[in-house]
Amino acid sequence: MLLVASLMLLCRVTAGYLTNKDDAEFFSEFGPSDSTSSDYLEPEAAFESFCVVSGPRPALGVCTPLRRCRRPQATQHYCLPGTETCCLAADASPVDLPSAPAKVLSAECGRPETPLLPIPRIAGGHLAAGGEWPWIVQLGLRHQPRWQSLRQRSSGGEAQWFCGGALISPRAVLTAAHCMKLTTEQRRRLVVRIGDEERDLAPLREVAEIIVHPGYRTFTKHADLAVLKLSRPLQLGHRVSPVCLPTANASFVGLRATVAGWGRQGFDGVPSEDLLEAEVTIEDPAACEAAYRSVGDFEELFPGGFGGTKLCAAGPGRDACRGDSGGPLVVTQPDDRRVLVGIVSTGYKCATRGFPGIYTRVASYVDWILSNA
Repeated sequence: MLLVASLMLLCRVTAGYLTNKDDAEFFSEFGPSDSTSSDYLEPEAAFESFCVVSGPRPALGVCTPLRRCRRPQATQHYCLPGTETCCLAADASPVDLPSAPAKVLSAECGRPETPLLPIPRIAGGHLAAGGEWPWIVQLGLRHQPRWQSLRQRSSGGEAQWFCGGALISPRAVLTAAHCMKLTTEQRRRLVVRIGDEERDLAPLREVAEIIVHPGYRTFTKHADLAVLKLSRPLQLGHRVSPVCLPTANASFVGLRATVAGWGRQGFDGVPSEDLLEAEVTIEDPAACEAAYRSVGDFEELFPGGFGGTKLCAAGPGRDACRGDSGGPLVVTQPDDRRVLVGIVSTGYKCATRGFPGIYTRVASYVDWILSNA
């Protein structure tokens, strides 16, 4: 991560180790560089999260398992997509909890573990504390069987990592669409690693389905987002939990946000062995668009401008960079929840003064995300 700061993913295996031409070409674009947990236990109403039911008269509701709400609402703010709905108290059926319940996992989103010690600052950013990013995801291609042993010794893992993402439900990851320019064979080898645990401990899942936004355009990066359906649900807990989604069309301009990843310490820098994070500020979209209009071919790159679907963020010497694509940009709410506001998409070089990083604006696509998560 470009902390001067490229959030570029840690992909230390060079093209010389790649097994085929497709892999070599694929990773050249992003830069050089199993979990045994049981199935997810659907949470009951033991842990309640408040939400807002939209409509002519907005009302306060409670995140409730889908099957326990008589009239599920379309709008879900802090509720788990595909698992819960925002339900008015009058529409929620009573829940009978056993007197001595088994361990129930919290259904709350966006709540990291609180770091116990201050973290030293490094290269324009700082190390992320363990448990601070339980929703962060790495995307990788599992090594070919005949190269598995060599690759694991060379790269420190069983896959070559190339992009980031964010867990938004027990079975869905949100990432950038341009990370999904994969061959059929590469799609079969696509895996994700969830959370900020050490690589050998973090859950690994295969991807069962890739859903790219139908409006995505390769050259312009318009609608640059995709949902990945995992092969089986994750067991949620302190170390693995989803990030919250924003309300549709919410604005976060002027707020501080945080971006994270395992990346290079500059455009041509060295990748980090540890998860890094950097604080940036969400910029005014009109000013950001004006800055990029000073670059040649703006209309070709962004026909019609940003159109309210992109978000810009910057900090002195801090930015996302090549290889960090798909990674999360989050804002901390007053109740300490983290809300996913942006997906790393593109930008002018990395941390170039006057040119904020460009992110896919999640609030512009909430309805589509919820319908596919």
